[in-house]
Amino acid sequence: MKKLHILIIMAINICFTKTGVRMKSSTVMNTLYGLLIFSLCSFSLAQQINLSSDNSANYSRGAVLQNSVTMDQVIIQLDDGVNFEAIGLTNGGTFEVSAQFTSTQTGQYAGWNLIEVQVYVNDVPIQATLKIYDTGTASTPGPLLYSAPFTPVATSWQKITLSNPVTISGNDIWVGYEVNHSSGTYPAGVDDGPAVPGGDWVYNGSWVKLHEIAPNLNYNWNIAAVLESPVPVELTSFNANTKAQNVILNWETATETNNQGFQIERQVGSKQYAVGNHWENIGYVAGFGTTTETKAYSFTDNEISSGSYIYRLKQIDFDGTFEYSDEIEVEVDFTPTEYALYQNYPNPFNPTTSIKYSVPVDGFVMLRVYNAIGEEIAELVNGEVMAGTYEINFDASALSSGIYFYKLEAGDPSTSSGQGFTETKKMLMIK
Repeated sequence: MKKLHILIIMAINICFTKTGVRMKSSTVMNTLYGLLIFSLCSFSLAQQINLSSDNSANYSRGAVLQNSVTMDQVIIQLDDGVNFEAIGLTNGGTFEVSAQFTSTQTGQYAGWNLIEVQVYVNDVPIQATLKIYDTGTASTPGPLLYSAPFTPVATSWQKITLSNPVTISGNDIWVGYEVNHSSGTYPAGVDDGPAVPGGDWVYNGSWVKLHEIAPNLNYNWNIAAVLESPVPVELTSFNANTKAQNVILNWETATETNNQGFQIERQVGSKQYAVGNHWENIGYVAGFGTTTETKAYSFTDNEISSGSYIYRLKQIDFDGTFEYSDEIEVEVDFTPTEYALYQNYPNPFNPTTSIKYSVPVDGFVMLRVYNAIGEEIAELVNGEVMAGTYEINFDASALSSGIYFYKLEAGDPSTSSGQGFTETKKMLMIK
């Protein structure tokens, strides 16, 4: 047994070196039993992992990750963002490191895109490959989602832009890289620890946690992932139609992310002649939150007058951020083409009702109400009106129940007949 201990100690002293200086005997003895257990499971530690650190690497903690991201981006990481040391295989070779971001970190970013990975590289390896894995088990990543070589620069943070962004599912995602390097070099940067869950995975035949197989290397890999929110709402169409005296707005979305809804805004006047920037909030339509299905929306701007109008949508996220759509201009002309007297509404009524009429040209108009024996009981309109459609409220609270008539006379009093249009309709009041 004593001979076995000596052989293991010798192997450890050979495998774990810091810039050529052997580890202290006390450190060796503290890690002996953990290393022995690992060697039984993964053959020989001296043959399998053989990792060592570079004492000279950035003890000043000056190599700090620069979190330069835009408002619609976020960085997730398990290290502290500062390089402390660098690790490599004592005799050189190939190994892979990864940070396991769990649903705790990614859940709130479901639907976002992983667009960039930032890693600290100390010594330039022979070859480096970025690798991103889907969720797997608690100790093993799932299928490979992305793999691409990159060319690092020594002793600096590398910003690696993905050619095809990876969509975050909200579940675990493993982000890291594989290096092949020569003996005496230390490519993989780490912080000063201690290791946090998921922060120090390493692969050299099997996935293990660095601090569990080498307690003296109790660090987290310098790995960060940059996530970017997709366009909150992909608006595929936005148009307007007129019907009666209404403008009907219709729009569709291809995808939505955290979409609370749309505020509809209107400005009077054309784009060419609009004065100032006087937008009016005229309504709101709720969104569908997050969806990849096509959604259709509609909003009706009721009872507007003839003229020019500009409309736009203010799309609002659940966090309060917003974005405006393109503007659309609508020219509406609700000038009637003929005289008309419409049936009152409601009918029967008690005690008020609305009477609507249309005139195609400017002119003189009279609108009067009569009882069943032909006596005039109310004069609602008597004078010049502009071409258009009008609605008059008639209050009969002082009258008794019964049948009443309302008569529209419109035209030019100077003509020989004194009128151009006459129509009478019946209404019923029931108290």
